[in-house]
Amino acid sequence: MIKMVVSILLASLFVLLFEPYLIILLEWLTTLQHEIYRLLEVVFSSGKIGTILRNLVTMLVIPLIAVGLPSLIYYLIYRKKMPYVNEAIWGVWIVIATIIILNKLIVY
Repeated sequence: MIKMVVSILLASLFVLLFEPYLIILLEWLTTLQHEIYRLLEVVFSSGKIGTILRNLVTMLVIPLIAVGLPSLIYYLIYRKKMPYVNEAIWGVWIVIATIIILNKLIVY
């Protein structure tokens, strides 16, 4: 229990100290999501199904790239699978999903 409280305190301190950089990172992720979505307009139709497929592919591609590249570098250096890859992919996916939801709340 104490470990969890200390972990939350340290994570909160990290967020407070690096807030400007984290905002830049979130803006970059939002821009990346929009660019990938825009590039996929050529592949998928502009109907309801095409829009859903574009969103689905975008939400799949970003976490795979964001975690896949460091994982590939880790594999090339150590010749073994990077630990916690699945958890990292889910973590990035949750961040992307939260950004998308918050952007829709703010815009509309």
